[in-house]
Amino acid sequence: MPLTPNNLAHLKTIPADLQLSDREVYEPSGTKAHADLGNFAAAAGRAGNSSARLLGLAGVEALMDARLNAEKLRRPHTEVQTQKATAKFATLDNALRAIEPVAQNPELKPHYDDAMASIGKYRDAFQRSLAILGETDTLIKGEMTTEATRIAADADFIKQGASDHQARAKSEIHATIATSQTISLALIAAG
Repeated sequence: MPLTPNNLAHLKTIPADLQLSDREVYEPSGTKAHADLGNFAAAAGRAGNSSARLLGLAGVEALMDARLNAEKLRRPHTEVQTQKATAKFATLDNALRAIEPVAQNPELKPHYDDAMASIGKYRDAFQRSLAILGETDTLIKGEMTTEATRIAADADFIKQGASDHQARAKSEIHATIATSQTISLALIAAG
C-alpha cells in the first residue's frame, strides 16, 4: 500500500479501531470463553468425569496463555512475539481437540459449544488485531521508513548544494576582494 495522505489518516484511526475491538469483542469474548471453559470443567466435575474436568482445566490454561500472549501484541512488539502468540493459539486448538471427544456427553455439550463459540469470536478478534497491526507495521516500518530515508537523502542533497554554493560564493568574494586590492594598489602606485 503506497504512502498517501489517506493512509496516514487511516493510521490515526487504528488505535480507536483497536480500542473499539477491545471493548466490543476482544475482551468480552475472551472473558466469556474463559467462563465457558470453566463451566465445562465444573460440569465435568459434577458429572464425575475427571478426565473431562482435567481437559477443561487444560483448555482454560491454554486460553489464558493465548490471551496473555495476544495482549502482549497490543504494545510495541516483535515478529517473535507475533509468532509466539500465534503458536499459543495452536496450543489452544490442540487442547480443544482433546476436549471434543469427551464433550459429546449431553451434560457437557452445551458448555463445550458455548466455549467454542466464544473462542471463535475471540480468535476472529485476534486475527483482526493481527491484520491491523500488520497494516501499521507495513506503513510505519516499510513505507514511512522508506519515505523518511528519501526525505533525509533529499535534505542531505539540498544541504550539500547549499554548502557548495556557499563555498563558491566565498571563493568569488575572496577573488573579488583580491582583485580590488590589486587594482587599488596599482592605482595608488600609479599615482
